[in-house]
Amino acid sequence: MTAETEEKKVTKAKSKKTEKADKKEPTLEERMQRLEEVVDALGRPGTDLGDALKLYKEGVTLADGCLAELEGVEKELQILEAEADSVSLSDDN
Repeated sequence: MTAETEEKKVTKAKSKKTEKADKKEPTLEERMQRLEEVVDALGRPGTDLGDALKLYKEGVTLADGCLAELEGVEKELQILEAEADSVSLSDDN
């Protein structure tokens, strides 16, 4: 393999990493906002059945993602509370 070919592969790999970095995950707030938009769209009369199905699927995906993130935060808070309690108990001795 020539140095030029190797350089092209490296450049292509870096380009893919940059693309992934540019596509940042939406925040919880952004996902919740989009979920509200989806719910509003589903509530509008005259929404085409095919569009409604796509919106419903998107809504389920958004709701699952929000729930997973909130559960993760809840677990982190429980760990922090437990650590704080153990520090507090050891300080009392």
